[in-house]
Amino acid sequence: MKKCKEILIGVLLLSMVFFTACTSKAAKAMEKVELGQKYLTELNYTEAVASFTEAIGLDPENISAYMGRAEAYVGLKQYDDAKTDYTTAIEKAVEQPYTRAEAYVGRAEVNEVTNANEAALSDYESAQNILDSIDWSKFKEITEQMLKALQEKIEKACEELRALLGLNENDEPLDTTAIFQNAIDGVAADAEYAENERYVIVNDYDGDGKQEAFGFLGIRNDEYQTWESVKLYYLKSDGSVEKIALNGDVTGGPAKVSGTEQMDFSESFITLGNKTFLDFEIGYSASEPTTVLFGVNDGNYTSTSVYGYFPEKVDENHIATSDLDYRVVYKEENGIFTETMRMPGEDYEYRFASKEEYLNSMLTEEQLKDMARGLGVPEDLDVRYIQGERSYWEAGECWEIYVLVCTGNKCIASCSINPDNGEWTRNIAMYDPDHAWEVNC
Repeated sequence: MKKCKEILIGVLLLSMVFFTACTSKAAKAMEKVELGQKYLTELNYTEAVASFTEAIGLDPENISAYMGRAEAYVGLKQYDDAKTDYTTAIEKAVEQPYTRAEAYVGRAEVNEVTNANEAALSDYESAQNILDSIDWSKFKEITEQMLKALQEKIEKACEELRALLGLNENDEPLDTTAIFQNAIDGVAADAEYAENERYVIVNDYDGDGKQEAFGFLGIRNDEYQTWESVKLYYLKSDGSVEKIALNGDVTGGPAKVSGTEQMDFSESFITLGNKTFLDFEIGYSASEPTTVLFGVNDGNYTSTSVYGYFPEKVDENHIATSDLDYRVVYKEENGIFTETMRMPGEDYEYRFASKEEYLNSMLTEEQLKDMARGLGVPEDLDVRYIQGERSYWEAGECWEIYVLVCTGNKCIASCSINPDNGEWTRNIAMYDPDHAWEVNC
């Protein structure tokens, strides 16, 4: 009996020691959490991570430590680590619904930063479901003000993400074409346009995940495969309409139209990287049609009139247009196209067996830049190059191409180059802005 009492006393003493040790560890963990929070307010994210990590080592069930470390990881842009900690907090906070909702919101914000927008919307909705399903009167520490603030944050985020993803409030895809068509129909409701056909050409022009559209009204002329009395509009992603100014009575339309019944304009798109541009021809009674490329940058429409017809993609930053006289290369930046190079056009190209052979006969952009540097042209100066036809120089016994280096319609330097070895041959005019001369192309 005495021995049993001694054993019982020993077990109780061990339990007290173990409980005291656990209590001590939990208390130390909270001290580290408080220190981590202090570092967060000071934006000292590295020390904050260290403090929260120590807290987790002392008490692996401390949810505040995971939440705090996740916030610190966000400050350090260690987004994968932040998502891991928010996920752990979600799993451990089953008995703390408000904290669990906050963890979902935290992970959603990280998903937004990393462009995982679908996952972000799902997390926000999970947080919303928690707020809707709990009887908060049982949680006296959670005030109405706290709930309202979190609720408003979630609602705003969900609204913005659904707009970005093109979803309605039930997370179903919006019929954006119908929305844009209704907008252009509203414009056409004016009696002045009663006879006009109306079209919307929808795309995600700026690659931001939201669709925009260009709409036009016009009277179809099947004989000339065009539209008359054209009116153009830019339809923003929110459905608002902006009229595009045109001078006088305009004819034209998308450059390539397939399927005369359904009016499919998809072949009039040019895609560079994540940007898309609409190839649209605009003509006036006294002039030939002009090729205009419409795009969107930072929510606003852009337009560039380019030389020639039927622009083709060269690479992710360049397009080329051509006619009988010239082939012109343009560089795209912020939705605007700037001419960088001009060379002989289709009349000259026909002398070669293929377009590839024709292009290989001309000087490359790198060769032209090297030439411009050698001629003393400042590297930060925006220039365009005009190449002549490849011709044989009898006296020099070599082929050569005459090149003009221009800004606007002024030539600031020139040189003839042997395209086979890149050496200068003759007609050398060093860079001299005070003695520039006009060019007509």
